[in-house]
Amino acid sequence: MNDKLRPCPFCGGKGEIKFDVGDYRTGEYRGYYVMCGNSDVNCLAGWISGGCFATKEEAVEAWNRRDRERQAYFKGYLQGTQDSLQDIEKNLVINSIV
Repeated sequence: MNDKLRPCPFCGGKGEIKFDVGDYRTGEYRGYYVMCGNSDVNCLAGWISGGCFATKEEAVEAWNRRDRERQAYFKGYLQGTQDSLQDIEKNLVINSIV
């Protein structure tokens, strides 16, 4: 198994393997997943791999495979978020001019 993670398709950041323990009271776990580790941009690319997996190997394989439909969804989501933030910033500037 090739456990080398490809860079994030959105920002080029380094992928990080995570483990979601789920409900800590019951000990049920959800599994392994990979997220972008680029905290400078708060990249939302963690779920492009399709969620949690039983093994690290499956999570790495899914991250590296990258579902194109899921990528397109997140790219659109991120662009919409960026556009909204720019609109808010413009409104703040306009409203602060008296």
